[in-house]
Amino acid sequence: MSDLGNVLSPFNIVGNAIDIVRSRKKKFSPSGAGVIPPGDRESFPSYATSFSGLKESVSFVKPSFMYEYIPVIRKLLRVNSSLSLATSSIVQLANTGHSIEFDKGVSDEQVIKMRQHIETVSKNWGWGIPGLHGIVDKLIYQLFIGGAVSSEWVINNDLSGVNYLAFVNPDDVRVVYDHKTGHYEYYQVIRNLNHAALKGSKKSDYPQNYIHLNPQTYQYYGLMSDEESPIGIPPFLSALDDLQAQLKMLRNIGFVSDQLGIMGFLEVLLSKPEPHEGESHGAYKSRLEALLGEAKSNIKSGVKDGMVAGYIDDHEFNFHSSTKDTAGVADIFDINQRMVSNGLLTSPQFLGGISSGSETMITVVFTKMLSQLSDVQAYVSEILERGIYIDLTLAGFKFKTVKVKFKPSTLTDEVKLQQSTEIKQRVNRILYADGIISLPQYAYNMGYDQPDQKEPRKEIDPDKITAAQQAKEKEQKDENKSNRGQRAKKKDQPKGKDDKQKSS
Repeated sequence: MSDLGNVLSPFNIVGNAIDIVRSRKKKFSPSGAGVIPPGDRESFPSYATSFSGLKESVSFVKPSFMYEYIPVIRKLLRVNSSLSLATSSIVQLANTGHSIEFDKGVSDEQVIKMRQHIETVSKNWGWGIPGLHGIVDKLIYQLFIGGAVSSEWVINNDLSGVNYLAFVNPDDVRVVYDHKTGHYEYYQVIRNLNHAALKGSKKSDYPQNYIHLNPQTYQYYGLMSDEESPIGIPPFLSALDDLQAQLKMLRNIGFVSDQLGIMGFLEVLLSKPEPHEGESHGAYKSRLEALLGEAKSNIKSGVKDGMVAGYIDDHEFNFHSSTKDTAGVADIFDINQRMVSNGLLTSPQFLGGISSGSETMITVVFTKMLSQLSDVQAYVSEILERGIYIDLTLAGFKFKTVKVKFKPSTLTDEVKLQQSTEIKQRVNRILYADGIISLPQYAYNMGYDQPDQKEPRKEIDPDKITAAQQAKEKEQKDENKSNRGQRAKKKDQPKGKDDKQKSS
C-alpha cells in the first residue's frame, strides 16, 4: 500500500507492531528484570485507528475535534463580546513584559550587547506589531483560538539572522506519524493549489497540497491534551454551545423588543364609521385605512407625551405588558453567563455578569487567574527562545543558553515575589551555614545554575555574624570611652561622668 489515498488498515498496523514486539522479546531475559529495551518503543499509539495513510510508514493523525471549529472561534472573537473580552483580558494579563537571560559563561558586557542587538532587530520580526511585545500578544491569541502556538522563524537569505516570524494557522497544520522512526512531523495544508504544486514538486512522501515544515525553524506546541498526539485542543471549544444559547436568548429578547417594545404595547380599538350613501366599496376601504393611519400617528405622539385622548364608547385603550411574566429571565441569562465564563476559562465578574461575593473572594479568583497564566507564558517563552537563539548564533555571538522570563503581572505580585524571595534566601543561608546544603545547591534553590564565587563574599553564619557584631560594638564602645577620657584630661572644666567614676 504505497499509493496516495489508500488508508492503512488499523489491523495491519497493530499486527506489525505485535510482530516487532515478539521479535525483540527474544533479546531479553524471561523475567525482564533490570533490562532496558533499546531501540524502538514497546508501546503503540492508542489512537492508531485515527491514522489515514500516505505511505506504508507515514500516516496523518486525526484530531479529537474538527478543524473547522477553529475558524468559528476566530470569527466569534471579532463579533462576540464575551469571547472577545475574555481573550483580550487573558492576553493583557499574560503579557507582563519579559527579560532575556543568558548562561553564566557570558560576560556582562557581552550580555548587554546581545540584549541591545535583540531589541534592535526584533522590531522587524513582525508585520504591524511592535516587536517582541506584539509577537507575544499574537502567540497568546493563537494559543487560545487554535489550541496551539504554531510559528516559523524565517531566516535572512544571507544567513545573517532572523528575518521575521511567520504565524501558521493551527487549523492548517497536520501532524504525521512516521512508523519507522516513531516520530511526529508537521505539514501545512496549502489552499492555493498552484503554490502547493510548486512546493510539493520536490517531495514524494506526501500529497502536493501539503508542505513539510522544517523542524529547525517551525515550532508547534499544543495545549490541553492528555493523549500522545501533539495536536492541541482549543480551550474555547467548551464554550461554543453556551455561546450559541446566549445568542438565541439575545435574539429572542431583540425580537420581543422589536415586536412589542421594551415595556409592552398599546392596543387601541376604534368604532368603525358607517359608509356614506353612494360610497363605493373601494372608497370606503380607503377611508377606513386613512382613519386608522391618522389615529396611529396621533396615538404615537400622545403616548410619547404621556397623554392619550379619545371618545367614550368610541375608543378602547388596552396596554399589554411584555415584562409582567419575565421575572426569571435575568436569572436564566445569569446562569448562561456563568456557563459561558466557565467555558472561556474566566470568572463571571470579569465578563460583566452579576457581581456577587466579597472582595476577598474576587481577589482569590483574580490571583488564581494570574497563577494559571504561567502555563501560557511557558509556551510563548519556548517560541521566543528559539528565535533569539537562532538570530544571535547567526550574528556571531557566543553563548550556551538563553532564557526568556516573564515579569510578575501586578505590583502586588512583585511585592509578594520579593517577600517570598527574601524568606527563601534567609532559610537557605541558614541551611548553608549549618552545613546542610552546599553553596551550589544554595544557588540552585535560588534559581541560579551555579554560584558566582566558590565562597561567599561575606560570612553568612548567623552565630558568627552575631558574635562579630557584638565584638565590633564593644570595641567601638571602648574606643569612645577612651576618647572621652583623653579629652577630659586636656580641659580645666569639671570632670565628666566617666572621669568621676575613675577617681572614685
